[in-house]
Amino acid sequence: MDAATASQTAQAVLAIMDRSAAIRSTLGLWSRPNLPLHPAWITTLPAGMYGELTSDPTADQL
Repeated sequence: MDAATASQTAQAVLAIMDRSAAIRSTLGLWSRPNLPLHPAWITTLPAGMYGELTSDPTADQL
């Protein structure tokens, strides 16, 4: 599916999960610093959802 549809679908799933008293979840996305991600896509993610790995296994586990 295209990126816009994927984003809308993911947001719909997260909204359903948020309304449920039985579901508690955390979702995040991490990537290596040199992975080419489209900045316009990253700005559509909820605040605090995206981070870059440091290549330091100890720091990246936090």
